[in-house]
Amino acid sequence: MNDSASFYAFIESRTGVASSQHAGDLPSVLVEKITNMNLDVSLLTGGTLRPYQAFGTKYALYNKRTLIGDEMGLGKTIQALGVITHLFKDNKTRAFVICPKSVMANWAHEIEKWTSIPVKIFHGAKRDEAFNEWLETPSILITNPEHTKNIDFDALDFIDCLIIDEAHLIKNPNTQRTKNAMVLAEKSEYVMMMTGTPIENNLNEMKHLIGILQPQIIKEIDNNPRMNEPETFKTIVSPAYLRRKRIDVLKELPDIEFIEMFSEMSQKERQYYNDAVREGISGLMKMRRAAFTGNNINDSEKLANLIEICTEAKENGHKILIFSFFKDNLELIHQTLGTQSAGIISGDVSMNERQQMIDTFTHREAGATLIGQIDAAGVGLNIQAANIVILCEPQWKPSTELQAIGRAYRMGQTKNVIVYRLLSENSIDEAITQVRDEKLKSFNLYANDSSVADVFKAQEIEINEKDIQKEAFEIERKRLEESQGA
Repeated sequence: MNDSASFYAFIESRTGVASSQHAGDLPSVLVEKITNMNLDVSLLTGGTLRPYQAFGTKYALYNKRTLIGDEMGLGKTIQALGVITHLFKDNKTRAFVICPKSVMANWAHEIEKWTSIPVKIFHGAKRDEAFNEWLETPSILITNPEHTKNIDFDALDFIDCLIIDEAHLIKNPNTQRTKNAMVLAEKSEYVMMMTGTPIENNLNEMKHLIGILQPQIIKEIDNNPRMNEPETFKTIVSPAYLRRKRIDVLKELPDIEFIEMFSEMSQKERQYYNDAVREGISGLMKMRRAAFTGNNINDSEKLANLIEICTEAKENGHKILIFSFFKDNLELIHQTLGTQSAGIISGDVSMNERQQMIDTFTHREAGATLIGQIDAAGVGLNIQAANIVILCEPQWKPSTELQAIGRAYRMGQTKNVIVYRLLSENSIDEAITQVRDEKLKSFNLYANDSSVADVFKAQEIEINEKDIQKEAFEIERKRLEESQGA
C-alpha cells in the first residue's frame, strides 16, 4: 500500500468513528456544533481527509482564529489545506502561508499534490512579481517568517486565510518577524496557527499565541479567579486551542521503540573530552561532539555503533534517518557510509534540493540513509520511507528530538519505527539527558492535552537552553574532578 494514509481515510469514512475521538478535550456542546457544520473540500482533489482531520478543519473554520497543537505526524498541513479549499469554494480566495524556509518547497509540493490552486512563492528575486500576482488572482502565497519584513503592508488590505506553520517560531513578541505576523493576523479573517510544540520555553509563549488569535480569551483567563479549575480552563480556551495525540486518533499507526545505545570513548576521544571540560562552559560544544573525534570506526565506538545499525537495517530491508547538530559529524558519517548515504540535508541546502534529496531517498533501495542537521531536516519534512531513526547526540530541548523523530513516525508510516539514541558513557550525553528529561516531563504534564488545565497552578515551566547547559556542564565538571581525585 503506497498511500496508507488515503487507505485508512477511506476505511474510516465508510465505517464511521465517534466525533469524541477526534475532539481532544473540547466541551461536548462545541463538538456537536462543529460536527454538524457543513464542510466543502471538493477542491481537495488529491486525497481524502481522515475523520479527525475533517473535524480539525471544521474546528478551525467554525472558530475562525485557532491554534492547532496536534502531535507531530497527524497531518496539520492537510487540515490547513482543507480550510483553504473550503474558503475558496466560498469565494474567499486570498490565502497566505508562513512557514520555515526549510519547508517552503515541501508546502508547495503538498499544495500541488492535494489541490489545483496556484502557488506563489514570496522569496528571491521575483518575490514582488509573485506578490502582485497573488493580490490579483485566486492563489496561495508562501513565505517564511524572516521574509515578511519585505512585504508591502500598505498594498495588502485584507487576507482571507492566514496559515502560520511551526507557530512557536513567533513566540517572542519582541522580534520583528512576530510583529509582522501579528500585523498579517490583524488583516486576516481566518487564522490557523499550527505547532506540535506549543510550549517550548514557558507557558507565556502559548498565551502569547492565543492572544494574537483571540485576545479576549487571555483577558478572561487573567481575570477569572476560577481559572485554575480544569473544567473552567477547558471551557475558556476551547474556542482557540485543539490538540489531539497519535494514540487517540491513529489507531493503525505502528509501534515505536526507543533504544539507548551507549559507547565508550577511545583514549584519544577521552583526552579531547577532558580538555574541553577544563576549558569551562566555553568547551561545551567540543564536549558534545568528542565521541566522533576518533574519525573512524576503529577509534570511535559511537561511529562504529552507528555503522553497525545501518548495516543491520540494510540487511533487514529498512531505510535510515540520521540526525546530528554538528556538520563535521554529518560529513564524517556521510564519508564513512559511502554509497549507502543519499546525502546530507543541512542549512546550506536549498528548499528544492532538500525535496529532491528526499524524493531520491524515497526511491532508493533498502539500506539507504539520509543524513540531516537536526535543526534543518528535523522540522516540517515528511520522510516516511525511513523507519530507523538515529540521534547522534542528545539535544538541549526535548521538542527538537521529537520533531526529528516525527519526520518518520507520522501518518503514512506502515512499518514499526525504531529510534536509536547514541550516548557516550560518563559524558555530557548522560548529563544532558538527565537534566533535559525533567523538562520533558513538564511538557507532557502541561501541554499534551487540549486543555492545559493545570498550567497556571505552577509558577512557570522553563525549558531554557542556557539553564540546561549550565546544569549539565556542572554535573560533568564535578564528575571529572571526582574521577581524578580533585
